[in-house]
Amino acid sequence: MSIVVTSDSVNAYYEKVFSECLHNEQGLFDPPHPLFTELISAPPKRSDASGVELGYGCGNYSLEAAHLGYKMIAIDRIDQIIFKNRVEQCGFADRIDVRQMDLANFIPKDPFDLVISKDTLHFLERGTADRLISTLARLTKPSGRHYLTIFVDITRISDDDKPILIQGEANYSVDTFLEFLNRVYLNWKLEITIDSHEERSQRTGKIYFMAKRITICAQKAAEEGLTPGAYRWVSSEDLSAARQNRLPTHETSG
Repeated sequence: MSIVVTSDSVNAYYEKVFSECLHNEQGLFDPPHPLFTELISAPPKRSDASGVELGYGCGNYSLEAAHLGYKMIAIDRIDQIIFKNRVEQCGFADRIDVRQMDLANFIPKDPFDLVISKDTLHFLERGTADRLISTLARLTKPSGRHYLTIFVDITRISDDDKPILIQGEANYSVDTFLEFLNRVYLNWKLEITIDSHEERSQRTGKIYFMAKRITICAQKAAEEGLTPGAYRWVSSEDLSAARQNRLPTHETSG
């Protein structure tokens, strides 16, 4: 029999970890990944460049973007005072707008230059995750960038070897998520990496979490209306190759 965990319980766990700076096996306090720092290595060309982070966690990604010059909106369900205090200590109170809210209630309306979401979207219902990604891809300004990481094909195991399910989780597979990306990211250059991921309890030594992590580094075309032929994108023929770890970039003809 499966153990069902509510989203409120998940949120309470993360709030405790971040508020008390607890040791964890997920690397929640790690610095931004090199793929992210490479994607936004140059400061934005405009002084009013804006970005949004969906599920900021400890806030390292929003802080890195703010340091480069982006004006960020950082959204998470955890108590906002945790990150607000850090933002103020780092001198970025005028560059990072910290908001405490459920991502299911976030309806993007304004265009952004940068969208970030690390290891968060899989917790949402699939329709909500699809809506957020689709809307933000459409609203992103020309030459804007997306950095998304999401877990798919997830298996969680309790200490007594029972499967664990998170209530309302997206439950993407590699296939379904790549097919979704293929429909959404037209006129974008995509680099997609798929890695096997597992987390092992330091207390018991047992693996309690296994999944594929998909990382999307994407840049929108500089002009609207260009054909996808000039950009790398995911095609259905690539799905089997994707499972071999790294999805080859595929140049289409116009």
